[in-house]
Amino acid sequence: MIAILFVAFSALPAQPLVRSVAVPGSNLQVKLSTQVGRAYDAAAVEKDVRYLWSLDRFEDVRVEVSDDGGEGVDVAFRTVVRPRFFLHEIRLEPTTYGLQASLPEGTPMDRRRAHGIAMDARRQLVERGYPDATVAWELRPASRGEVDLRLKIDPGKAAKKQRQTPPERLPRAVCRCLLAERREAEQRGALDFAATVSVDAPGGMTPSGSRGAGYRVGRIQFVGHPHYTDTFLRRQFLLDEGQVFDEGLLRRSLTRLNRTGAFENMDQHNVAVMQHAETGTADVIVRLVERKRGSWSVSGPVGPASLAGPLQGAIEMRLPWWATYAVSFSMFAFAHPIVPALSLTHKGLLLPVLALRRPYTAGEGWRSGFALAPQMGWRAMAAGYGATQLQQRLMPLVAGERAITPDLPVTVKRADGDTATFCRGDRPRLRILRIPAGFALQALGTLSSF
Repeated sequence: MIAILFVAFSALPAQPLVRSVAVPGSNLQVKLSTQVGRAYDAAAVEKDVRYLWSLDRFEDVRVEVSDDGGEGVDVAFRTVVRPRFFLHEIRLEPTTYGLQASLPEGTPMDRRRAHGIAMDARRQLVERGYPDATVAWELRPASRGEVDLRLKIDPGKAAKKQRQTPPERLPRAVCRCLLAERREAEQRGALDFAATVSVDAPGGMTPSGSRGAGYRVGRIQFVGHPHYTDTFLRRQFLLDEGQVFDEGLLRRSLTRLNRTGAFENMDQHNVAVMQHAETGTADVIVRLVERKRGSWSVSGPVGPASLAGPLQGAIEMRLPWWATYAVSFSMFAFAHPIVPALSLTHKGLLLPVLALRRPYTAGEGWRSGFALAPQMGWRAMAAGYGATQLQQRLMPLVAGERAITPDLPVTVKRADGDTATFCRGDRPRLRILRIPAGFALQALGTLSSF
């Protein structure tokens, strides 16, 4: 809330000069439009207030304009610095609803962020069939500089009845219309979308959707990645600071992060979105959990080894200083390949291989997906690189968007009461061709398995 308090302003001349400008309560270096010696401008003062709010460092910003009878006016921007703590843990009371509300210990925490986490927990409850649910939050001191976030859940009176009622299946055409409207709302930055279907007496259905205000991306913050740089993570992200907040791009960004293999699988429950209505921006906090540095594996061909690849045992270790690279030691049992050009030796044998790898990531593109192993020969390395690039670039196209499109909660309105159901995305087109294409790409990946 922006509040401007004018003190004794009625006695001021038409355009008084600014005699002094102060920002008490803040030690930040700020650049204001209101300057000493310039004519007082109410529009400039309002712009400065919005600028101070956009810094996301204050709980309150107020302006005092005063005149003591001398020449000019004094302008004071009085601020209340928002207290910042660090998270110790999140406690759910009760814990029986399967909510995903977790952030790493040490995440910066304040009242606004706590409110955003509580709103995300309520959204999950609504998606689980609790439309009247409420989530109250409280920050409790845990240790020096740390706080516990307590979320107290009330599912609402009608939760049991709605949970026992099987969801109604809506016609495909109705769901297709609502999903398309939600996608359009996402592309315009709307973070809130409510879908309803009104059922008329003769049995007709009228779908409709309501969207909230549009947002732009504020700050993007990653936590839980001590061995990976922000540059590497941002290259996988399709969202960028300052652009329209498209939740579809956020889902695709998480899929790209999952495909790197560097982190435990994540979904939108690993993301906290903090909305700032006064600035029209929304911050994104992505919680990551790195996989272990070392791994081992034993794999064999499905079918003839000459076609489906060798029998392989491998030990791999990620480099501590170059986290996107790894060193592996493998042992292969080869057979004579069907394609002689890919032959690594003149006859089948056990071959130890020491390789430097850089797994494929969408953000790195052609600069990833290769392995340097002189024992294998240039033909095998080139074939493996080409097969990896082709497989990884075509796999998302073959899989389609349905796998990453969440169900859409829908409220069905009737004269005798409302019920809750959901819409799922349509099956991808040419599904009969996509399945064998997926198997073919998996088989292609065996060419890069060395």
